[in-house]
Amino acid sequence: MANKGLKMFNMLKTMIAFATIAVLTASPVFASTSDDANFPLRAEYEVVGVKPFSTQDLASQFANFVIVDVRSDYEYHTLHIEDAQSIPLSSPNFIGQIQALAEKTKKPIVFYCNGTTCSKSYQAGALALGHNLKNTFVYDAGIFAWAKAYPARTTLLGAAMKSDSQLI
Repeated sequence: MANKGLKMFNMLKTMIAFATIAVLTASPVFASTSDDANFPLRAEYEVVGVKPFSTQDLASQFANFVIVDVRSDYEYHTLHIEDAQSIPLSSPNFIGQIQALAEKTKKPIVFYCNGTTCSKSYQAGALALGHNLKNTFVYDAGIFAWAKAYPARTTLLGAAMKSDSQLI
């Protein structure tokens, strides 16, 4: 069963790569935007429908979403967005857990990981879309951007942060 999931995941990654190449080569001009430098993986995943969410948008609509930390349990228990669910991308039944969460909560899901150069949230978003979970987004700025902007809404070692100066 796990082998089937791995094959499906690898096939999805290949499809993303081919779709990215097709779009980039079909475009007469691929102009760089300011987000390209700040979010180097964004264009690769937006091509397949992964929709990013800004820090401000996530904060202003926080109660309307289920936030899922796709990093390891260790990373989650060290630092996470308040009330975030921990479902590591490496979980054997990742999609099953996401499908159950979506069904239970009836809310859109936002995936996050370590930040702009971490691909886990993007991979989770692409995987969810590949399993027909369309109401999903990624917060690709990551946990450290969130913790700096909203320390009181961040959990560090089991307690709410008091300020971003607690970060190393």
